[in-house]
This record gives sequence, C-alpha cells and structure tokens, in this order.
Amino acid sequence: MATFLDVTGLQYFSSIFVFLFAWLVVFATLTWTRVLGDNKFIQALVGLLLAIFVIISPIATSIVADVAPFLVVIFLLIVLVNIAMQMLG
Repeated sequence: MATFLDVTGLQYFSSIFVFLFAWLVVFATLTWTRVLGDNKFIQALVGLLLAIFVIISPIATSIVADVAPFLVVIFLLIVLVNIAMQMLG
C-alpha cells in the first residue's frame, strides 16, 4: 500500500535531483557574485558544465545527494527565522 511518506521511488531520480541542485547552486552563485559578468548564458553554461562533472563523478554525486537535504533544511530554517524577525520588528 502506497502512502504519502513512501519516498523509496525517488531514489531512481536522485541523479536528476543532484544534477539540478548542482546546476542551480552554481548558477545562483555566479549570478549573485557576478564573477563572469552579467551574461546569463555564460553563467548557465558554466553551471551546466560543472553539474555534468558532478554527475560523471560517483563520489561527488553521493556527497551532494547526502548533503543536499541538510542544506535545504538549514535554508528553510533561515527563511523562517528571517520571516519571524521581520514580523516581530
């Protein structure tokens, strides 16, 4: 019987999630720091290449797959604390 908490089927998509996570983190970092200028195509291309390198390496893929949930939880806690701080003044 399938339940909402049964997420074992997501393991087949873990490489896709790792690829997207690596691409978005690199692209967001390059956009935020503007190391490569304001050209979004170059930033997206560098992010794509680094995400492909992460997918090719099984060690990097396993590290990102293990660390990503903790980073998401920390990010959500930071956002919630920030919202609470703004509400309380």
